[in-house]
Amino acid sequence: MWTGFWDTDVKVDRVRSLARFNVNTIPSNVTVVSANLVLYMGIAHDNQGNVSRPVTTYRITDDWDEMTANWNNAPGYDNTAYGSASINRDDLGEYSFDVTSLVAGWVDGTYDNNGILLIGPEAAINGAIRGFATLDNPIEGSKPRLEIEYEPPPLIPTDFSYMPVIAMNYPVIS
Repeated sequence: MWTGFWDTDVKVDRVRSLARFNVNTIPSNVTVVSANLVLYMGIAHDNQGNVSRPVTTYRITDDWDEMTANWNNAPGYDNTAYGSASINRDDLGEYSFDVTSLVAGWVDGTYDNNGILLIGPEAAINGAIRGFATLDNPIEGSKPRLEIEYEPPPLIPTDFSYMPVIAMNYPVIS
């Protein structure tokens, strides 16, 4: 997955990446405590040297197909930023993006789960790109993942103002 601005003698282009994770097995009545998109950056280029560049996640608003998605038919997205990381060119490794509120919205039905859009530095003067491993990467532990922690709903009512009062008559034992 690439994100940023590719600037070579052959081609100049902005590049963005799409990712989607199935969260349908999580019950809709849970509380999402945390959710992190974890990506492994295995390659990077930057015309300015070892410079820190932001990579930010956004909620995709339209359905898309992994096999046919491209720049000309890219799905729409909400410009509200979720998790972000500033990444130096030479700092290869794992990066975590906090997407807790986005995943909570998927789980509780506030948002359709159309996935996550990654946008990196796109200014033409940057010539900066960050490359993250995909599901096809053979390196152990490098595949993209969504780490979700959630709590089930309480088993005991926490609001006793609506609890019915039940009166029982027990015999007096003397």
